[in-house]
Amino acid sequence: MKNKYILTLALFLSMGRFGIFAQTAGVTGGTQWLWLYDGSYNNPVTWTYSVGYQQSILSKICLGVVFNTSLNADLIGHNEIEVKAEPGVYIRFQNAISKYKSLSFESRYFLNDFDEVPVGVYIASSYKYGFFNSTNTILVISDEPGMNNGSAYPFYKQIASGLSYESACSIHSFGLKLGLMAGPMFNFYMGYDYNMPFITEHQNITNSNLKLSPPVIFSSFNLGLSLGFGLGY
Repeated sequence: MKNKYILTLALFLSMGRFGIFAQTAGVTGGTQWLWLYDGSYNNPVTWTYSVGYQQSILSKICLGVVFNTSLNADLIGHNEIEVKAEPGVYIRFQNAISKYKSLSFESRYFLNDFDEVPVGVYIASSYKYGFFNSTNTILVISDEPGMNNGSAYPFYKQIASGLSYESACSIHSFGLKLGLMAGPMFNFYMGYDYNMPFITEHQNITNSNLKLSPPVIFSSFNLGLSLGFGLGY
């Protein structure tokens, strides 16, 4: 019985000490702006919604996990592009991105102890895995660029005018962030990511020896804002 009381006391003290360091524990929700493409894309920025959890483990370190998703079917982002498939064959198509989702893990280091001031500035390192669809809708297949009095073709190898082809895309991102956080209630950050994109074109596009989906930029900026509530410790 005596050992049971000692064990209970030890657990209470350890949890109490952990509670001192866990003042930033909480669930968060917010929004994020993410740059996927370069300036040649009409709308290179995607706007997503996020939900996450964060937990401090030491007096200046906080770990976080965030899930981002586009709640609507299609993100606000499309572009008309024309490519030269071969001499005498030009393809004009519209590209759109949709169904973006990502899961990121962060380690944040605060410049002050959590107990010193209610608001803290932090720097963070992160790893993020994102994936989305790149949909290419064939508008015109022509023998001249811009359809300048040229002839239109209904097919080119395995792609056809008027049809859409969906390609799967994924991104491994490693990033740095600078943020301002007040407990679990408020978090504003801006970051810089190094991206490793992987695009798997639709089989018909691949079989036609084409690459239609715009390449994801290898380095990008992101900006986010989230609000949350604490878990009482």
